[in-house]
Amino acid sequence: MKTTEAGLIVKHIIKSTGTTYEKFGDVFGFHKNTINAWVNGYQRPSYDDILMIVDHYRLDISQLRVEVKNAN
Repeated sequence: MKTTEAGLIVKHIIKSTGTTYEKFGDVFGFHKNTINAWVNGYQRPSYDDILMIVDHYRLDISQLRVEVKNAN
């Protein structure tokens, strides 16, 4: 499976915050398996879920897209 841009953004945020899938999921009410499915391309997070995560960390979605694109 190819990971979606949204999944790559989630993966990038998790890595940059130094947290685990489990702890990250607990913050937003997602199971760690859901997070794993997102970052590995088996599922994709909804647009609303991405906005909630980005807003929580007060990140700029446009900047994240550039960072993810440049990292891959």
